[in-house]
Amino acid sequence: MKVLFNRLIAMTNNQLYALVPAPRVSPADAEVVARWFQSEDAGRQLAQAAAFARDVIEQFNRASVIPPEELYRPITLA
Repeated sequence: MKVLFNRLIAMTNNQLYALVPAPRVSPADAEVVARWFQSEDAGRQLAQAAAFARDVIEQFNRASVIPPEELYRPITLA
């Protein structure tokens, strides 16, 4: 478990904060985050976030698909 915390800290500090300067994440903070990820509340919230993301992606894909009959329609300028 300690290896997981150390990897989480290293990933957060080295990759995410390399893009945006921010304070370092302490081992205690990483442990709190890891506990949250293991909780039932986190599972429910992550499932809701994933469902929302899937819905957004699905709506985007539907909106960005051009119907075949529209592909060859002439463009008219007013």
